[in-house]
Amino acid sequence: MKLQHIAIKNFRSIEDVAVDFGSPMAVILVGMNESGKSNILQAMHLLSSEVKPSPKDVRIPRSKDGPIDEAYIKFRFLLGLDASSELTNSLLKELIAHSKDEPIVEKSGKLLSLKDYLQHKQEVIYVVDMIKSTKTLRYFSEPKGSKALKDWVIVKDDVPPGATVQVFEGSVTPIQAGQIIHTSSLVDSTPSWCESLTIALLDDFIGRQLIAFAKPNLPASILWDYQKENILPSEIDIEGFAANPDSCIPLKNIFELAGEEEIGKCLRDNRTLGIHHFKALLNRISEKATSYIREAWKDHKDLSIKLEPNGPSITISISDAETGFSFEQRSDGFKRFTTFLLLVAARVRTNDIENTLLLLDEPEISLHPSGIRNMRDELFRIAQTNYVVIATHSPFMIDRDEFSRNRIVSKKKEVTRIEGMGDSSRMYEEEVLLSALGTSVFEIVKTQNVIFEGWRDKKLFEVFRASLKAGDECWNLLEFGFCHAQGVKDIKNLSPFFQVCDRNLLIVTDSDATALQRKQEHEKERGHGRWITYSDIFLDGPTPETAEDFVIRKSLAAAALVANAKIGAEVHLKPADIPDIQRAEYVKSVANATLPNSEASKKWLDHWKSAVFDNLKITETEVRLRLAAKAILTNIVMPRI
Repeated sequence: MKLQHIAIKNFRSIEDVAVDFGSPMAVILVGMNESGKSNILQAMHLLSSEVKPSPKDVRIPRSKDGPIDEAYIKFRFLLGLDASSELTNSLLKELIAHSKDEPIVEKSGKLLSLKDYLQHKQEVIYVVDMIKSTKTLRYFSEPKGSKALKDWVIVKDDVPPGATVQVFEGSVTPIQAGQIIHTSSLVDSTPSWCESLTIALLDDFIGRQLIAFAKPNLPASILWDYQKENILPSEIDIEGFAANPDSCIPLKNIFELAGEEEIGKCLRDNRTLGIHHFKALLNRISEKATSYIREAWKDHKDLSIKLEPNGPSITISISDAETGFSFEQRSDGFKRFTTFLLLVAARVRTNDIENTLLLLDEPEISLHPSGIRNMRDELFRIAQTNYVVIATHSPFMIDRDEFSRNRIVSKKKEVTRIEGMGDSSRMYEEEVLLSALGTSVFEIVKTQNVIFEGWRDKKLFEVFRASLKAGDECWNLLEFGFCHAQGVKDIKNLSPFFQVCDRNLLIVTDSDATALQRKQEHEKERGHGRWITYSDIFLDGPTPETAEDFVIRKSLAAAALVANAKIGAEVHLKPADIPDIQRAEYVKSVANATLPNSEASKKWLDHWKSAVFDNLKITETEVRLRLAAKAILTNIVMPRI
């Protein structure tokens, strides 16, 4: 089941707030201390079967308020495609009719079969009542105006044992209470132990099975809390761990990351084969854990986790390029992040945690700003298969790419409120977010900054920047601030901001006619920052025009298959046919020639571009991207001395 919406009413400092999930499935609660962020997380955690509601958590009314007669948390869920199909098939088996497609309901003037009607019955509500201290699943009743058709009945509870009916051209069928029968399909007259079907009885028939299906499928909830006892020990007894891998969960998760599910058997078998086999096993486990930590925490490219045999024990250490240490000797921030990675994130990688509500209260504690960004990005990856809610007062946990993820939490007159973010002006919205944290965007703008024409251009160079290793000739790009405009026409609205901040600025855009015209206007008006286009960088040979010219042909062609699947199209791209430059224009011409109209073509192109850039990897980029990145370093106006 898919979590869609959480409504919280009269819980602690919260009077009435709501949070929607969808895409993305991550929400960042931004606010200063004592704003009520933790109360929101505690309310959401009542989804867990292990947490009981209590009247003590009902909000204390203010003097102007009347008595509080309702206090709840409501979780709204939508069945997924597989669950919906399973439920539909189960309900259709309970239907007695010559054809399962017979109309059963009239809704808004349309006749619907049970299968059609079920398309409107895909939601359930899980209600946590604070006053009654109860948790119940409920379904939505049909609004007025719909009605069940007259030739349908439902079997009453007093149906005699062994009762049967026969449908035209069908066999005799045993009957039980609660089944629904199409009377026009029966060979004989309607039995006395049936009553006319009403919309209320039909909803009850559907609702009971909907709830029975939903109850065991409610998502779990995890409120992450760092505990020192959960860090990896410096040493562990082999036999004890083999007998009970749950005695050290982070080490268990490391083994499972390497694909070892039967840990006890794995350890015993390899020890029996001899010390070299045992060392090889531990080396393989160590390499897998090291690779995972480095991928998630990009600041630690030289970090290694080492598992080594030491008599009856396994010694566990963490080392950098020179020296090894136990986890206990590392910094508090290091222990917090790695413990989260090994206890929670690793289980997501092995699919042990999915469709789970994961709640984190200030996970950035003790982390360096770049470490906070690494944790944020890992949480966003987790949100691809789970629901993640982060309470923070760090500006580095804010998502500047997907502003819809951010929510401002504030408290006015002892009542917690949530405010969503728009997307009309990114700079304004970011300043509003930072103001909620008691700071300003002016305080965190970097010395060197680059404005890209659009999000995809920025993503392209961010992918390149993320691939850099210490000592690379472009390493200094990691110290640059990257942002994007909403198209080339928006640049004139952004550049003055960096002038006010007294920061250096480089503007990088496509080299099409529109960009060249805007560049000319910028220079004529003496706008802030140097403006370069791709034609300024590539003086010899073919000149890339757009970001797509930096992506390899194979990936551009593969993205067409994704776009086709989204809208049911048949646009085919062959890598060999894609030109060296003007690749976006070529793909557009193929789409226009294939699809029926410009609207369909535009929709397909949007899906195609998303497929190209949303999950772009450095291995999918052309070599000339490095040349463009070097140009950024050489063209930006450096600070005056």
